[in-house]
Amino acid sequence: MDTVAEHTAAGDRQRSLVLVVEDRADLRLLCRVNLEFAGFRVVEAADAAGALVAAGHEPPRALVLDLGLPDMDGWDLLDRLRTERQVVAPSVVVVTGRPIGPERRRARREGVAALLAKPYLPSALVESVASAAVATG
Repeated sequence: MDTVAEHTAAGDRQRSLVLVVEDRADLRLLCRVNLEFAGFRVVEAADAAGALVAAGHEPPRALVLDLGLPDMDGWDLLDRLRTERQVVAPSVVVVTGRPIGPERRRARREGVAALLAKPYLPSALVESVASAAVATG
């Protein structure tokens, strides 16, 4: 790390909890490995019910949210997390395998930090989460 800003950003990441909500185990692992390597703490949930429980234990600084969950639509989960767990929109990175056009419009309306289409680059995920965590810091 060459600058004070880089050092501070890395320090903030060490304190930043990211909740990854993704039903596919391989993608949860990909998220975890890349985010932890970047210095974030990560908690995972495979479905909406698990996400609500995890957010209740410790509110996340950022949320990686798959829209296609088995027990609830991702947008509905975001509404519940906002209402019940006080997750704020700028801290949210939405990932989806759905057609991106309609989801982009919804993401703008919802005010989320980023929308990533699957498959996405791990670097894009980390950059999006870092920006989201800073926006709520």
